[in-house]
Amino acid sequence: MQHRSNQHILRLKLQNIHQYVSEFKNLGERMAFMIGKDVASRKAIVANTSDTYQLRSAFVHHGNSVGDLETLRVLMLNAWTCFYNALSGQDRIQDKEQLITALEDRKLA
Repeated sequence: MQHRSNQHILRLKLQNIHQYVSEFKNLGERMAFMIGKDVASRKAIVANTSDTYQLRSAFVHHGNSVGDLETLRVLMLNAWTCFYNALSGQDRIQDKEQLITALEDRKLA
């Protein structure tokens, strides 16, 4: 019985990890479409978000120190720019659903 319980807990943890990674990927893509001016800059934003996730993982799961401060600096600049753009566009976008719709439309434009 204990073995089944452990398997269930492991399965739940793996589902949570998968969900977290998926949400982080979505965050990178949404940031890219909010602030990226072209394909190259959008790819760089997605890559930076992914690199930041790897740093976070190494820190949280393995106790590694974060030596790559440039990656974090770029992420913080990207996040600040996203917030600035969101506040600047608040007259056009009133809620989360409108924001997500606008980003999806921009992806497919």
